[in-house]
Amino acid sequence: MDETLDVPEGKDPKQYAEQQIKRFNDIEKERYGTKGNPRELVSIGEKTGVIFCVFKKVNNVTIIRNNNPYDILICSNCKIFIRRFGLNPTPTQIKCYPELTCNECNKVFKSQKRYDNHTKIKYHITPEWMPDGV
Repeated sequence: MDETLDVPEGKDPKQYAEQQIKRFNDIEKERYGTKGNPRELVSIGEKTGVIFCVFKKVNNVTIIRNNNPYDILICSNCKIFIRRFGLNPTPTQIKCYPELTCNECNKVFKSQKRYDNHTKIKYHITPEWMPDGV
């Protein structure tokens, strides 16, 4: 699994990462002995610039419609709403495109051209499950 680590200014990234991994592995060995799951440094690279949606729950109480419980979540970056059904975990790997999101009808477009065409037509259909007054 990929993990990111922010390196303080003026520190060597490889040396800093190795120190953090060694510290983690020492704690892991203390806790679990030989059954621990030690980490190793695989690679060091630059951030790719890909932003992922960060969701937070909007409704106070879980909504139930047609025996389907769900929560409404909003991304703090692009302001798009999604539904999380049942006890599923909050999604973390959804790419965020704030500049290609129509907040009036809760759609994300694949290209700038499609987004521009959509906003020119102004044909917005809001999903029935979205909260009022958004």
